[in-house]
Amino acid sequence: LASVTCLANALSAQGQYVEASQLHRHALHHHQRILGVDHPESIASANNLAVTLSAEGSYDEAARVYRHTFATQRRVLGDEHPDTLSSASRLATVLSVQGNFSEAVQIHSVTLATQRRILGDEHPDTLASAEKLRSASVLANALETLGRCVEAAEVFREALAEHRRGLRDD
Repeated sequence: LASVTCLANALSAQGQYVEASQLHRHALHHHQRILGVDHPESIASANNLAVTLSAEGSYDEAARVYRHTFATQRRVLGDEHPDTLSSASRLATVLSVQGNFSEAVQIHSVTLATQRRILGDEHPDTLASAEKLRSASVLANALETLGRCVEAAEVFREALAEHRRGLRDD
């Protein structure tokens, strides 16, 4: 199954999303059947499928898989685990693309607050986290779309300040 996953990831990197998603589905089915739904490999396999579905533009299915993955991670790993936070960010991004800004804003807000509380604003992982910066940007865009421009500007300012701090530390 590791070879199937590697091939699927390579195909996805080449933009061959349909074939990649078929292989990810195959790997996910077998991971879940052999290891169980809650096994880390099964969770990672589901995440790989969702990433590929999102890249191919199958946002409804990607959102469905992300929701399942996020729920499983919350139950198995807890709300504050880095993988759980990453899945939350990805789900919110897909929801934003689908135009579901209210839910995206809610998920991004909780994700950013948790990242700040767990890692702190000055923690190297927080500053270097592309997921966090992407979450802030998507959150700000969603807030702006909802007409909450003052909040959007504040989120953009915070993301920019954190990005600048990260560049100084490099």
